[in-house]
Amino acid sequence: MKEPKKVGILTFSHTKNMNFGAMLQSYALYTAIERCGYESYIIEWDIKKKFIFSFKSINAISRYSFLKAVIKRIIGVSLSPLLNLISIKIGGSTFSEFSKKYLPNKTIKVTKNSFSKLNNSIDIFVVGSDQVWRYKSCPDIKIFFLDFVEDEKIKFAYAASFGIDKWNEAPDDITHEVSQLIKRFNRISVREDKGVDICSSTFGVNATQVLDPTLLLEKSDYEKIINEGNFIDTVKSDFIAVMLLDSISNDNFNKKLTSITQLSTINIKGVDLNLIGRQFVKFNSIPHWLEMIQKAHFIVTDSFHCAVFCLIFEKPFAVIINKERGSNRLESLLSLFKINDVLFESKEEFLNSKIWMSKINYNTINKKIKEERIKSIQFLNNALKNE
Repeated sequence: MKEPKKVGILTFSHTKNMNFGAMLQSYALYTAIERCGYESYIIEWDIKKKFIFSFKSINAISRYSFLKAVIKRIIGVSLSPLLNLISIKIGGSTFSEFSKKYLPNKTIKVTKNSFSKLNNSIDIFVVGSDQVWRYKSCPDIKIFFLDFVEDEKIKFAYAASFGIDKWNEAPDDITHEVSQLIKRFNRISVREDKGVDICSSTFGVNATQVLDPTLLLEKSDYEKIINEGNFIDTVKSDFIAVMLLDSISNDNFNKKLTSITQLSTINIKGVDLNLIGRQFVKFNSIPHWLEMIQKAHFIVTDSFHCAVFCLIFEKPFAVIINKERGSNRLESLLSLFKINDVLFESKEEFLNSKIWMSKINYNTINKKIKEERIKSIQFLNNALKNE
């Protein structure tokens, strides 16, 4: 019997990202490719991520840096490596455990200089999903346009996201190089409608809009993960789940929401911790995170993938725009299912809306998901076969 071809998936699957959506979309694409009859491999990469300061972070960073400098002067040791290790240990264990269990096939860990070695062991390369094509947040944009892959290898993008509605973050020389690299792809699909426009207007290539990988799987696939989760089930159904990405503490918002709705609120991301002036999150396990979305009375979020899982579990929810991270991803998702009325510009607008008293027509949404899932899986199959 002929061995299945090996497919290398390049995405934000790195456990140190400590991101629920990144891990679950990696799992979903990995699983979908396996179900197409191929052998999935997560490409293990070790490249440094760009860090871009925002004005909002300067004061906090200054205080933290000053405290570190004082302690270093006293004890003679830099705290950064130690605190980074503590952060990963405290926050990252849930993601590494999930990766070991649900993403067992991985390539050797590659660096920026050794990616080309993967051509010896991988037959087909796919990049995506998530914001792998956003210059501002991508560790090395040319790698995520598969610059290391040999010309004769099949290469395609599945649900790659630019994260924004215009290609305006990269310098001209990078744009020129990306324009050449993207033309080497056998097929291109993107997650957002604006991604189709960027591919056409900026790079002169055709792209197909497809579903995020998490929507390729059925609700039962995620219920299985929940059931296999090793956690004490203390979740009740009379609470509002809050998943706001950049808010270490949502205490004031949660109190207002509880006061208005008379329902308790839970930060489903995890528990906030503080160590030597540095804030950490002890993240909930991925199965527990999924279960809290599944059982919540209502969910409020600014997370793309949290919104996706609200759709999967057929939950009433609201989305608050996170202006730092961009709104295009969420606008595209909600427009696809014609539920733009769950999107709010601010916490204040949401609190004044009373949307938690409204219902969402999931009969229509489920029908649309099934239609789009068929088209997206067909794209994936054809891309793998290079047809």
